[in-house]
Amino acid sequence: MFFTVINRSWAGIASLTLSLLLVGCGGGGSSDDVSTSSSATSESIVLNGGAIKGIISDGDVTAWTLDKNADTGRFEIGSALGDSVTTDKQGRFQLPIKRKASGWILVELRANGATRMTCDVVPSCFTGTSSAVAFGETFPLNDHFRLRGAVNLSDTREVYLTP
Repeated sequence: MFFTVINRSWAGIASLTLSLLLVGCGGGGSSDDVSTSSSATSESIVLNGGAIKGIISDGDVTAWTLDKNADTGRFEIGSALGDSVTTDKQGRFQLPIKRKASGWILVELRANGATRMTCDVVPSCFTGTSSAVAFGETFPLNDHFRLRGAVNLSDTREVYLTP
């Protein structure tokens, strides 16, 4: 009886964990189409999300079209779908998409001189310097740091940028 309860508890925990992972990945979708209009519209949408590899504050977030290259069949970064926004102290952002867009887009966080990340590793994070940063402390990111994620606007209005 005791082992049955434990096995059911572990099965429940495993099911919940798997469900959360699948939800966090943003789901599926098989559409290769991305359609945009170059004119501005009053029908803009807002994409909500966060930048988390440790919390990343004061990072610049931009949405881009994904254009399919006819020669290679691969998607390439196209044009910006509006202005950049900055993540708040909790790494959250609300990104207005000012052009009509549907299908898959790319959302990118770029670090700037003010961007900081909170160490989320116990006991410390190594930052490429001779000193480590303690868990919970923040440290600057260099200007080359990027996080990218693709999102299908036909399915969701949320995106979380994680490695």
